[in-house]
Amino acid sequence: MAQISLLDLFLQYVWIDTRSVMGSSQHPSSAGQKVLGELIQRQLLEAGLGFDQLIPLRDGSFLVNFSATPGSQGAPHVVYAVHLDTHYSFPGKACPIVHYYRGGDIVLPQGGVIISANDLAGLGGGKRIVTADGSTLLGADDKAGVAALVVVIRSLLADSIEHGPLTFWFCVDEETGGLDFEAVPAETVRSWSIFWTVDGEQAGLIDVGCLASHLTVISFKGETAHPGLQGDRIKPAHYAAAKFVARLAEEYPTPMTASGQRPFYYVVEIKGDATLASVTCVPRSFDTAELEQMAQTLRTLAERCAHRYGCTATVDDKLSCINTRLAVDKHMDLVQPAIDAHRALGLEPKLGDVRGGTDGAALNMLYPDLPAPNIGAGARNLHGPKEFLVVDELELVPPIILNMIRRYSRMSI
Repeated sequence: MAQISLLDLFLQYVWIDTRSVMGSSQHPSSAGQKVLGELIQRQLLEAGLGFDQLIPLRDGSFLVNFSATPGSQGAPHVVYAVHLDTHYSFPGKACPIVHYYRGGDIVLPQGGVIISANDLAGLGGGKRIVTADGSTLLGADDKAGVAALVVVIRSLLADSIEHGPLTFWFCVDEETGGLDFEAVPAETVRSWSIFWTVDGEQAGLIDVGCLASHLTVISFKGETAHPGLQGDRIKPAHYAAAKFVARLAEEYPTPMTASGQRPFYYVVEIKGDATLASVTCVPRSFDTAELEQMAQTLRTLAERCAHRYGCTATVDDKLSCINTRLAVDKHMDLVQPAIDAHRALGLEPKLGDVRGGTDGAALNMLYPDLPAPNIGAGARNLHGPKEFLVVDELELVPPIILNMIRRYSRMSI
């Protein structure tokens, strides 16, 4: 185990198909997640992890716990989390290719997939870039973070490193929104001081804020009849749904038109027929309070489109995640070790708000005061066959985290 490098671990992990399955009632939703989880557990046990340090959870995920070293019992309890699954939209068993990149486009051997030089700007000079072959995604989201944490745990087991209470969480079904925070006993979570996810893109980025979101399902109910003989009796629910999506795209901000701090509406699914049709939409904003106004906009637009075709509309709306800044801003002292650790490794960290959600945003729905920032691990172009990993950036992650751990050990709460 000691001879397996960080890159070799990553390459080993991406061969395993951990593509999660949307809508599955199984946990984990795919067999590959269990295979990868069992492999990691074997590797850690072989590296010296105690059986009592390994805590399996009901959803198929597992925790790895470290008690504080002498003198650091009063330090913050720090958690690092990664997820084993890859995005459900593409096959997840990657055939990885290591490129020594010197410029230009990268042309992958399958599917006519080209990663443009624009996406690779600043990465020339022989940097190692890992891609899949074009027929799958790579899975650096989040197997880069997974491999980094395995190396961190190996280092803790092999070396005399001061640390406070530590927990590492290897999660499942994050990509489908099925990450089960309730699988961890509430009294355990209440002992945590800060919850770091290692699930970002460029190394050096620290996501302290993210988009909050509602999950809104608009259902249109209509009536059908023979289109040739009784066309005047048709009240087409699917026409109302289509009109709703068209107007939403034309009159309001979308992911294709919004950037920066602007909110947007995104339709993730439209389905149905004349009798019943539905649209699933996620309004997103950095301002959680603004989401209620956006939800009201969807209700009003749905009613107008339903009326246009003689249908009725009902709206089921709920908050699905909140901005992590609400908790992080209260605990910037617990973020400072990460800032200092990046600088110690020669990276000037960039704190910002990611135009997406994070696991911390879902965690804060249950535990609103637990700071949950996110750090990058070198992945780019996530969720598709153009995904790639910058190896030089990934290799910075374990030393950054180990430096953070040492700094936390000298703090007290």
